Amino acid sequence: MPARIRHIIRLVCLISLLLALHSPALAQDTLRLNIDQVDFSRFPRVDVVVSVRDSLGLPVQGLFAEHFSLREAGEAVSEFSVTPIYEQPLDLVLVMDTSATTGFGSKPTPLEAAGRAARSLVNSLGEQDRAAVVAFGDDVAIVQPLTLNKHPVNASLSLLEPAGNSALNNAILTALNLLKESQRPLILLLTDGPDSGRSQLSTNLVAQAAFQQGVPVFIIGWRAANTRDIQNLAALTGGSLQFLEGNAPVPEDLQAAVNSLQPAVKGLRGQYHLTYTSGLQADDQEHTLVVQVVNQGHRREVDTSITALARRVDISMPGLRDGQTVGGIVTIAPQVAAPAPLASLELLVDGNPIAFLDLLAPETTFDTALLSPGEHILTARAQDITGNSGQLELTLEVRPPVTVTLLSPPDGAILRGETTLTAKVVAIPEVENVEFWVDDQLIAELESPPYETVWDASGLATGPHQVRTVVFDVQGHIAEATHSVTVPSPNYVLPLVLIMVVLSGVAAVIYVPLRLRRRQQQRNRELSNLFARKPATLRETEGLNPGRIWPLDKDEFHLGRKRDENDLPLKGLSAARHQAVIRYQEGDYVIFSLFPEKPALVNEIPAHPQAVLKSGDTLRLGETVLNFEMQA
Repeated sequence: MPARIRHIIRLVCLISLLLALHSPALAQDTLRLNIDQVDFSRFPRVDVVVSVRDSLGLPVQGLFAEHFSLREAGEAVSEFSVTPIYEQPLDLVLVMDTSATTGFGSKPTPLEAAGRAARSLVNSLGEQDRAAVVAFGDDVAIVQPLTLNKHPVNASLSLLEPAGNSALNNAILTALNLLKESQRPLILLLTDGPDSGRSQLSTNLVAQAAFQQGVPVFIIGWRAANTRDIQNLAALTGGSLQFLEGNAPVPEDLQAAVNSLQPAVKGLRGQYHLTYTSGLQADDQEHTLVVQVVNQGHRREVDTSITALARRVDISMPGLRDGQTVGGIVTIAPQVAAPAPLASLELLVDGNPIAFLDLLAPETTFDTALLSPGEHILTARAQDITGNSGQLELTLEVRPPVTVTLLSPPDGAILRGETTLTAKVVAIPEVENVEFWVDDQLIAELESPPYETVWDASGLATGPHQVRTVVFDVQGHIAEATHSVTVPSPNYVLPLVLIMVVLSGVAAVIYVPLRLRRRQQQRNRELSNLFARKPATLRETEGLNPGRIWPLDKDEFHLGRKRDENDLPLKGLSAARHQAVIRYQEGDYVIFSLFPEKPALVNEIPAHPQAVLKSGDTLRLGETVLNFEMQA
């Protein structure tokens, strides 16, 4: 290297050293805290990345949440997490001893082995890490300036040639000059001995310059490198000295020494990630955040600012859509995505509140049958604890849950003989059953379409009657339709006068004594039944009340699915609302089937239309099973 260039390098190093030695700020710092990054884009979550360094400028490791405190707008933050991270890029300068003695010995020579070990360290660096190579013999050379490209660094390490003595101190000064703008600097010195006296400054002054600049110097040495000056250089800067015995280090030992530096290299990247949930209201205003660290009696704090960003609360309603037609009971289960935990969630219909939902399980039901048919607005409103809010509005077309039209017979019809009863049902929920009534008598009960049955009107009395259809849906809604019909008077063939005369004669001769006799027989039968009725019971083995005993203590004992209109309620939709009646007649209990399509089963045999019961008989009606027992 030309003498003029060498002189310039030495002058620059001396000036840098003198400036460092006369800078009181770094020398007085015992603990340094820096906020490297603040992220409040996901407010109220706030992320802060800080660096903590000791008096040497080295990252302080092993800190936990108890070492930190946070104040937000003057108020202490009570809960936050602290996580160590190792993501900061490094600047590494490899200072390679190329004095003549590093070329002695068998292959690989110490210089060749040192180059290989140094290349393994370069290859372990990340994409954002930079590396440089400084070589020294009699003179100092910057073989490769700092670069992100690791290929020229490795190439330069392969081309080193041994020659001359050792200008070690000048080489360290040159490396410090390369690292003067670095945030995460590191020097690795590989040498076989101390400075040979060719440098302008002593090793101790160089060590002080490295200390003032906050650059740790890690040293791997052999042969004559284990001197007090070299030990002080490593210790004062926060680095380390690994001395390998022998004039020529074993390549495997040299590689192991480089590998052992990995934890220290990782530690130099160290930062702390602090995360907390802000207690500020989302007002889009700036607020002060103060971070403080305390370690080994030393305290340091710095401040920055965050913005309490106002953000949107998003709401959706699965199962419902704008413009949807609904009827009956609907399930409303809003799903809310909010920046912070929810403070409230409210449902409204046409602006009137209908429910405040459980924030942990936001689901409710609403019967739209309470609303008039037509369009209505369903609104969900949500607000989180920081004041962010949102709302969703859906227009719903509300219809009656179930309607029925009696198609046949038409209103005002005159009935003669068999008549078809037909109903048209429109239902949004599922239909449970449809009933046809004439006056107060149930004619038919149907559970599936078509809702149609044939009925004989010839048994009706002359005059007006009501034909009624009643529909029940599975949600409990009811709809009905009623028509007025008329049964005409019969057309008699014989003159009415003749019939009246004949009937009058018959009544005088026969009817009056016969009527008196029948009245006496009926009275005797009622007295006989009253005093001679045999006690009987029904034992329910399956149904709504298993194990219950039902006494048959009435002249007529009714069984059916409708609870409030029967003495014994039956279980299951397969049972009719009024299915059977048990009567006590002339000393026997007789069961009558009231619903032809669903007769009572006595010992699994249908009772069409009636059956005399015997003690021990098994009755099945719908899902209810009964045992008939009669005492002797």
